[in-house]
Amino acid sequence: MEGVSVLYKSIGLARRGKHSKAVSLLLPQVFNYRDNWTFYYTLALACLHTGDAGEAREYIKSAHRLNSEEPLITLLLAALNVRRGDTRRAAQYYLQTLKTDPKNKLAERGLDVIKKYGASGRLSEWVEAGNLKKLYPPFPKGHSHAGRFAAAALIFLAVSGGIFFAYKTGRLPRLFPISRIDRPGYAESALSKDDKEKAVALEGAWQWTLTESEVLAAYEKARSLFNEGRDDAARVEINRILGSTASEKIKNKARRLSGQLEPSAFDAVKDRFSYSQVAREPALYSGCTVQWKGMAADIVYDGRGVSFNLLAGYDTRRTLEGTVRVKFDKALEINTETPLEVLGAVLPAGAPPGFVLNGIAVQQKALP
Repeated sequence: MEGVSVLYKSIGLARRGKHSKAVSLLLPQVFNYRDNWTFYYTLALACLHTGDAGEAREYIKSAHRLNSEEPLITLLLAALNVRRGDTRRAAQYYLQTLKTDPKNKLAERGLDVIKKYGASGRLSEWVEAGNLKKLYPPFPKGHSHAGRFAAAALIFLAVSGGIFFAYKTGRLPRLFPISRIDRPGYAESALSKDDKEKAVALEGAWQWTLTESEVLAAYEKARSLFNEGRDDAARVEINRILGSTASEKIKNKARRLSGQLEPSAFDAVKDRFSYSQVAREPALYSGCTVQWKGMAADIVYDGRGVSFNLLAGYDTRRTLEGTVRVKFDKALEINTETPLEVLGAVLPAGAPPGFVLNGIAVQQKALP
């Protein structure tokens, strides 16, 4: 969607009470946002508001798998367990929330409800009376486009006011410096002093051996790239951290940051990774968006979609960089006679070349 991602448009709808519309927008995007905890949390909460607690439970499990320490997620899990009457599990989630956020009022309210109505056996009556919404956590804030507009308006007024001042006085005014606005989630991703002191752990298996300074450098690079909107390049650094000797604390922070990355759209891929780069280290580029030209071969249609071999780099019929299987979970018309361009997400696989592409979109000219 032009100007705003599907996720943040859906958050805006949900925050305005248009929960069904938010669910309708989000459901077709499950694959595109499969590593984004905010997506699953928003979808779960919107489903709960529409009365579909079963779906809400499934989606919040996915969010919790991606980010088990996020208070919004543990609060929603607690509310769902209150709904089921599982006060012990609900209390555990509320206590976990307070451990992360000691002043969380919603968690304190939830524990009060359990104490007041759980022991007396009146919890189900309290829930059936429509009170459970009092324990629902809020939707994420998302991007504030109104705030951006207001900031732009202030800048315009400041500049135009300065011009008017210069016109009236004949002197140029001193301009105030404008600080950069960081991307939501950037500040929260900063490492603590404790994180930095124990940046390496040698337990378990790892693919890349990194020193303390290399772990910290890779993490800060991932944060910087994320803040610049270069999500695919940030994902490479995050993958490097997750498959390395980095400590579990830093890996957890990297996973949280990964949950906020968004897939690139056609013609909006900022960092291009070649076939040979990905083939050398598929795990390093797992989840990254690539945009490759080539020809299609060995097309297979089934009831769920279409798959084919992409002959990467063979669109000019001169050079073949390599072959990779591309899978789309939707019906598409693909022909083998004309070049095409594929946008897909890298997924490591056992068979050569060691990865496949989950197709996101394809561009191909029709036969004359």
